[in-house]
Amino acid sequence: MYRNWKNAAAMGLAVMLGCMMPMSTMLAAETEAETGAGSADGDVVYGDETAADIGDAASEENGSAPDGENVPEAGSLPNGENASEAGSVPNGEDVPEDAERAAYANELFQEAIRLGMELNNQYHTPEEIREIMGRLTGKKIDPTFRLFPPFYTDFGKNIAIGRDVFINSGCHFQDQGGIDIGDGALIGHNVVLATIDHDLEPAMNRKNHYAPIKIGAHVWIGSNATILSGVSIGEWSVVAAGAVVTKDVPPMTVVGGVPARTIKKITSTTTRASA
Repeated sequence: MYRNWKNAAAMGLAVMLGCMMPMSTMLAAETEAETGAGSADGDVVYGDETAADIGDAASEENGSAPDGENVPEAGSLPNGENASEAGSVPNGEDVPEDAERAAYANELFQEAIRLGMELNNQYHTPEEIREIMGRLTGKKIDPTFRLFPPFYTDFGKNIAIGRDVFINSGCHFQDQGGIDIGDGALIGHNVVLATIDHDLEPAMNRKNHYAPIKIGAHVWIGSNATILSGVSIGEWSVVAAGAVVTKDVPPMTVVGGVPARTIKKITSTTTRASA
């Protein structure tokens, strides 16, 4: 129990330390009503599922670092509320922050910053990169994994990476809501995966909402694309460079634009020239 609330603090308090969604969230919110779901003009067919609670995003077992050393589990507050909610009474008055909880959360955030600096500020062999990523994520990294630094994350412990994954340079993963990357995925330069969203209504005081991002097997995400919280991308799908993906993408589908819409379906006869 003692360990679990510590892990909950690590997830929730990230926003208190300054994690903010990209401005593209505003665009997604404003355009959603216009674009709709599954429209006849070729929009992506979106599911009816609501975004998963942050508690479902975090893995219950995060494994251990490559050297066998245990790493803290990355969980969430039991009911999915954020740290500011947990630290206030019903009438909105602040409750004094628990110093020990805040110190533990800050320790994990600072670890992610330190490991990021270690990864990005000098040359490392591919083997060394995998070892650092193992410490950063708290999970065993497959020998087939490849990454070109720099790479940035604000937490790290809620990233799960499959086999034969390639991540190109300059990517930013905001993983407090959970990021799962399937086998064979290719992620281009400067891709942003953002799992935190905020309320637009002023009365909610930018309340935080967490939802996982799931990238299916063999997905190809083009350079400078942004994937927003709660989005799942089906296997073998393609996200065009510069797209802002606000809704789920079915398997075998090419999407692009802001917000992203279906460009075409991929078939067994689709070639690069016709894509």
